[in-house]
Amino acid sequence: MEKSNRYITNCGSVIKLSTNTHSHLEVHYKIIDYLPQAISQISFPNKQEDRIRMEIDLKKIIGKSSLINTEPITYNSDTYFSIRKGREGPSRVVLDEKPKETSIISIVVDPIDENNYNLISAWYGPIAPKEPWDNSLIKDKKALDESLSFWCCHALVYEVDFMQEPFESTWDKVISGIKY
Repeated sequence: MEKSNRYITNCGSVIKLSTNTHSHLEVHYKIIDYLPQAISQISFPNKQEDRIRMEIDLKKIIGKSSLINTEPITYNSDTYFSIRKGREGPSRVVLDEKPKETSIISIVVDPIDENNYNLISAWYGPIAPKEPWDNSLIKDKKALDESLSFWCCHALVYEVDFMQEPFESTWDKVISGIKY
């Protein structure tokens, strides 16, 4: 399917994709094929000023989600990490699981003006918070704590085609090693 740079929502708003967004989406196999259907179901509230994160259920299996629940760890627990293609920091990963089938696409958009939005990301499966290494969390302790709480109970399935070699570390070491 040909890549589009704009999609129309159910409420008539336009969601635009940048070249960087297209590159970011490459790790989510064929998700670009489902964006027109997913985005056509969206209706935004009027005068949205903040980033919007939402799930769209397409009511049929469309892909596989690599996000899985795990046994809880602490931020000092040794666990596996890997850097995904197009990402700046490492994701917590599990090595012995397979992605799960899903009917859900999650999207993140930033408003440009009243009727135009930039697609930041889209993936198969449920909404997840930013990962703890995201530098936007450094100034928001509550958001960082929520992120750590989530990612200490969740991980991504390691996928060799889209991730670097896994390594052992802790969330504490990962966060302290990020240069802001």
